[in-house]
Amino acid sequence: MNKKILLLFPITAASLLVACGQQKETVTFWHNMNDNYVATLSKIVAAFEKENPGIKVELVKQDGGYPAILDKTEQGIPTDNYPDIFYGYPDSVQTLMNYGVVVDMDPYINNSEYGWTKAEKEDILADYLKEGQSYSVKGTYSLPLSKSTEAMWYSPRLVGLDLSAIDSTINGGKPLSKDYLGNLTWEDLFDKLCPALETYNATLPDTQKLYKPSSDKKSGIVGYDSDANLFITLAEQYGYGYTSVDQASGAGKLDFINDGMKGLMKKFNAAAQKGYFCTGGTCGKGYTNSYTTEGNALFAIGSTAGLSHQSTTTYKPIIGRIPHAAGKTAKVINQGPSVAFLSHKSETRLKNAWLFYKYWTNEVNAATWVIETQYLPIRKSTFASDAWAEYVGDASADQMVVDQSRYVQTVANELYSSPVFKGSSEARTQVEGLTTKALTEKNLTDATLDKLFQTAYDNTLKRM
Repeated sequence: MNKKILLLFPITAASLLVACGQQKETVTFWHNMNDNYVATLSKIVAAFEKENPGIKVELVKQDGGYPAILDKTEQGIPTDNYPDIFYGYPDSVQTLMNYGVVVDMDPYINNSEYGWTKAEKEDILADYLKEGQSYSVKGTYSLPLSKSTEAMWYSPRLVGLDLSAIDSTINGGKPLSKDYLGNLTWEDLFDKLCPALETYNATLPDTQKLYKPSSDKKSGIVGYDSDANLFITLAEQYGYGYTSVDQASGAGKLDFINDGMKGLMKKFNAAAQKGYFCTGGTCGKGYTNSYTTEGNALFAIGSTAGLSHQSTTTYKPIIGRIPHAAGKTAKVINQGPSVAFLSHKSETRLKNAWLFYKYWTNEVNAATWVIETQYLPIRKSTFASDAWAEYVGDASADQMVVDQSRYVQTVANELYSSPVFKGSSEARTQVEGLTTKALTEKNLTDATLDKLFQTAYDNTLKRM
């Protein structure tokens, strides 16, 4: 969808800092964005430079994704060849904190001259600010930018399907509805809906099947792309514990060895063995959306950043919230790269980097960034803006894009993020492997489960 880019041109604090004839200073931003994102960002940069003629913003693309940005930043620290603004995930920021170059941004955020006003700060979604404060040291060491979360896309053929003859307790005996399918609990899904769908599907002729198990025999009725996200989200949803930080020492703690998480692995193993559930790890693809787009499954859970992979020209799924724990508050993971600010010898350089970020994420530009990139809004005001109303109300818009935008609004207060510390990245890697192995084990015993959890714990501990 082509949209007019709206840019805000305030008289920024940088304008006051740049005196006539002052030498122009460069702010560098290393990124891995695609051409469409860069086109949008370049317009924001041009507007910022016009308003702040003493500052030049240099966009430097790094091939190889987020790991390459981190590697090249680490390599450049000894020779002062690293960016002013780092683009990546919190675990990478934590790694850079070990070099002493990541700046606590609280003094800039709260500066009376060029910081955020109280209203501006409160406009940022609280969970995003919390993520930047979840490191092992007190302060704000990263700030939100290109955020995403997870959603569940399901077949439109499910809406209106009457399963009451098989199980009268499903949706109170009424046909399946968007409200029901978008608010499932894991208990509803595995204990009631999946068995009923399997029974119903078996009664249909081949030409009318709701789904057909894939030829690789690895698909389920429900697919979940990320094994790591599954484990971490379940720990958050059920309140069983994953990791935490000791507030006194700042050291990371591993909390995931507990009976609750072991019980959930048993539950999900049973669902997998019955053919109800698969993950990116258990199928070996790293993703599961191809099962739904090819008619082998009915539900696909993945990142909102991957919306374009959830549909085909003939298959247009419906978006809904991922399943949650019965009797618990719904929780969905906070994903997507943030930015951190790295120190150099020039204090003005750091201040200019903050001013550019502040401009990039002001009320109007933040809305523009979301509309052009389809990332999640980081500001509450985006949902109330004229640009947003025009965007979601455009009759020519892709309905899936519009529906995802509304979904984002629905789950904005349900986001969570895990604490970051030395070893937190390894913890994620280890529970990912644990989950894949637990779900693929044909005869999962308590002894096997204990060993999987202990191995994940011990391997993480070595990196802490």
